[in-house]
Amino acid sequence: MVQFKPEQAHTPPYVSWLGETWETDLFQTQTALKGEQFDWLIVDHYALDERWERGMRKLAKKIMVIDDLADRMHDCDMLLDQSFGRKDEAYKPWVGQQCTVLTGSKYALLRPEFSALRDYSLKRRADNKLEHLLITMGGVDQPNATGQVLEALQYSSLPQNCRITVVMGAEAPWLDAVREQAKKLDWPTDIKVNVSNMAQLMADSDLAIGAAGTTSWEICTLGLPAIVIATVDNQKFTGESLAIAGASWYLGQLDKLTENQISTVISHAASDPYALTALQANAKKIADGKGAERITRAMLAPIVEVREAVIGDGEMLFSWRNNPIVRKYFFDASEINIEEHLCWLEKSIASKDRLLLVATLDGDPIGSVRFDLIEDIAEISIYLNPDSMGQSLGVNILDSAIAWINRTHVEIRKIQAKVLKDNIASQRVFDEAGFDLKHYTFCRMLRLG
Repeated sequence: MVQFKPEQAHTPPYVSWLGETWETDLFQTQTALKGEQFDWLIVDHYALDERWERGMRKLAKKIMVIDDLADRMHDCDMLLDQSFGRKDEAYKPWVGQQCTVLTGSKYALLRPEFSALRDYSLKRRADNKLEHLLITMGGVDQPNATGQVLEALQYSSLPQNCRITVVMGAEAPWLDAVREQAKKLDWPTDIKVNVSNMAQLMADSDLAIGAAGTTSWEICTLGLPAIVIATVDNQKFTGESLAIAGASWYLGQLDKLTENQISTVISHAASDPYALTALQANAKKIADGKGAERITRAMLAPIVEVREAVIGDGEMLFSWRNNPIVRKYFFDASEINIEEHLCWLEKSIASKDRLLLVATLDGDPIGSVRFDLIEDIAEISIYLNPDSMGQSLGVNILDSAIAWINRTHVEIRKIQAKVLKDNIASQRVFDEAGFDLKHYTFCRMLRLG
């Protein structure tokens, strides 16, 4: 085996987790793949950075990195950070300008059964009684957070008719000790190992106590009220963000918690169903279980770019806007003349309260996006070049336009769109782009997740 001399210049954190130098790991990976070419390479490791990724360019047309630290350089075409509350700006120092950055819990990578059970889970929580408590602190649970929670339960005021389910992995070092603890509790406690129906267990639970990791997105998708704890350092950001949004009770870092602190919050949950209702209402907004679909669409989609409109776009935009297929879905569907349009375009370009963009694909104009800015709200409207209709480009145009305004107008917190009741195609586009519908007004929050 060829050994390489490690570079010491900018060693990323968690480098010891790799078990080798990045150069050795790169060589071993290239050797194992035997020169095979891939459309996409997905990298998910805290110890790897731009040097390893650049070395894999010869084998991959495109590279996607999964990260949640925002602390080192990457050579990638797409970067995913599923953390709720993470902003695109966090990765500006770490990726190239052409990198597509996907941030926020709407991109959470969950198995399809979570979105499939979402409606069932939300409907069964009408009264939010606490009759089934789920504890899931991670498969391995090296620090024995499960044991600490079970200890706290002895001092908690759970209802007498409550039952407890504990989920652990077969390799958890404290599994036998947890089983012994469970026998001493006043409530029937079932220890489940290596479960395959986690979504159903969550949907059938009334409260969860879990680690503030990827389990958080599963909990939110199902609207399950939760108490979350950071069992490792990189979960602190998620826990704090969920607490600020009112989507869970965050107790802090495990090594700084006492059993009394845990039991106090559990007792509060048991005595206040209104608090559980509030948690559910906020949690269900955080994730919907469709993150994998959104990421797949982004990976397979053509790259849509946007630019600011110029006066020279006048005749092109005029021809699009006056096309009968396009304007029939406008609130004002009347035909306009070129003079009116050019006057409007000139004023729009000069206005500080309006942003007019042209979307392009491989340099060819495919659509127009307008933002009308009112304090921290941007009202968006979009229409396509009639020749580009039917190509499923709407979501990509929206995503590119929203990324633009997210970078250039930091004061904007919410984007909303009004859509005609019979404009089903536009409604579907805004829904797929992560907007929430209320009275045919679609809204999407920025900088919150």
